[in-house]
Amino acid sequence: MKIVLNYRDAEDLMRGAGIYGSPSDVYGLLMGLIAAGFREDGRDFEELVRNLVNDGEQFPRNVRTWLRETVSGIIEQYLSGEGMHLLLPGDGTPAMDRAACLIELAHGFLTGFSCRKPGGRKLSREAQEFLSDLDGYCRASSEAEDGEEFEDTFVTLTDHLSAGAQICFEECAGSLYPKANAGEDFVLEDDDGGAPVRLSPSRENIHNMEEAGWERKTRTASGT
Repeated sequence: MKIVLNYRDAEDLMRGAGIYGSPSDVYGLLMGLIAAGFREDGRDFEELVRNLVNDGEQFPRNVRTWLRETVSGIIEQYLSGEGMHLLLPGDGTPAMDRAACLIELAHGFLTGFSCRKPGGRKLSREAQEFLSDLDGYCRASSEAEDGEEFEDTFVTLTDHLSAGAQICFEECAGSLYPKANAGEDFVLEDDDGGAPVRLSPSRENIHNMEEAGWERKTRTASGT
């Protein structure tokens, strides 16, 4: 199974479902919730995503599938420790739009990570500095001009966000996930130039079982 994770496709999917948040904001939110220690199979995770993204309403089936696959990919990236793919527009998008989406992704991460349950492990100085940097990103202007200087800055910021998110995950959530089977099969590929993401066979099996269960419910509801 191969899934294409692409900003424009995600934007079309969300718009078609009446969800008007930015794909980058939603992706950052998922990254932040997972890094904060929310398990993707927990009821609180699903409720948080619905409340923060869709005013508490249920998602259409295609959006639920996209969210589930995206969450699995994010977890596998965290477990691989090889850097995070960030859901952002491609290089052909104007600099101002790409900068705005990076700010939205940073905002989403902060929103998700701020849901971290109290009483957990104290964050390291590196993690605290990263979160402070993200807060600075969110306050920054998205005004930018195409050119080599912007591209250099953009790469630096995305690398910093990727590395910082990894630190937060390892400190707050890494112990919740076994690493033994991470990264065995390619299933996620970004056609905007990002690195492919590996998904373990166990997660693919879970996905297939969930899809089969959904199909059974749909047939039962329709009487077929």
